[in-house]
Amino acid sequence: MAELHTRLRGRLRLTDEQPSAIVYDLDQLEARALELRHALPSFQHCLALKAAPFAALLPRFARWGFGFEAASLQEGLVAHQACPGATVLFDSPAKTRTEIARAEALGWVLSANSLAELERLSAPCSLRVNTLTGPGRIAHTSVADARSRFGEPHDSLPEGLDCAGWHAHIGSQGCSIEQLVLSARRLVDIARRHPSTRWINLGGGLATQDSYEAYAQALRSAVPELFSGRWTVYTEMGRSLLAASARAYSRVEYICRDVATIHLGADFLLRRVYRPDDWDYPLAALDPHFAPRMGASRPQVIAGPLCFAGDLLGSIDAPAIQEGDIIEIGLAGAYSASMWSRHCSRRMPPVYGIDATGQLQPLSAGETDADLLSLWRAPASILPTA
Repeated sequence: MAELHTRLRGRLRLTDEQPSAIVYDLDQLEARALELRHALPSFQHCLALKAAPFAALLPRFARWGFGFEAASLQEGLVAHQACPGATVLFDSPAKTRTEIARAEALGWVLSANSLAELERLSAPCSLRVNTLTGPGRIAHTSVADARSRFGEPHDSLPEGLDCAGWHAHIGSQGCSIEQLVLSARRLVDIARRHPSTRWINLGGGLATQDSYEAYAQALRSAVPELFSGRWTVYTEMGRSLLAASARAYSRVEYICRDVATIHLGADFLLRRVYRPDDWDYPLAALDPHFAPRMGASRPQVIAGPLCFAGDLLGSIDAPAIQEGDIIEIGLAGAYSASMWSRHCSRRMPPVYGIDATGQLQPLSAGETDADLLSLWRAPASILPTA
């Protein structure tokens, strides 16, 4: 299949009013989702909504047999509205009593983050367990060391717990398949000691480049009980499902001393800008018609639009970038738009999908000036009086 930018020629135009856009390759997204389904067909897979909670994408995942994992009540409500009746796993570590009541009334599967939270839940639920597999390569997304605030340590659970399920999630992107499998092994060992167990939630955490088949083979080898049919087994993949299926495109507004300023920066790639040693995104330079620039390459810096010195996406070797050119940002399908920053109050760009027919399908309209004005407008009731 042709490169994504090739299929966008004549179909997507970046303008003053719309200088950036995010585009999902819907066929690539489906292939990745079905790769997971094929590798682990007996599991109930759920999409981690925090990665990209676009309501227009969710019915596709429902058709592919997926449920949804919500880290907030609002994420769960997006899934509930887009796909009524779909499985929703509600894993927020800060659920209020009101949120718990709403989630239980909607029939969601709740996971308690602690023994204290477990006391608030009335419906059958799972308890999150810290399987103590140790930190991964990226410390700030690793949540299975001894200092983690997520879950109860697996080696000190009190006797007599009567949970319907057990849940673990050890981190994102920086964790190895070996760590994920060790976590699964420890969850199953807990489940075997508790006859009340009905489900096991393995969480997510696979890196973008990881093979689902390699993960499945490792689980079959080390944790064969997961395939016995004794329990429902959930997964909560996000980045590994979504990231590679989308790219962002942003117009070059200015060139100044080999620095190309575009309209996406730390507002879009928060982690890349603030923690560049941990996160990298491939960059490419295209002409205004989405064709690669030709000519001798030289190092050039890609800068975002925000008003601080560190809003830099990286350097690329490319032919001389010109005003009006387009910078393509890869791996943009997860934890980009969903982590949008309000610094400088810039508008979130529109989001599209494209399939093999070449038709662009709107997934999100983006934001207007009116949306931003409404966001920051103070209600009259709290304005100071003379």
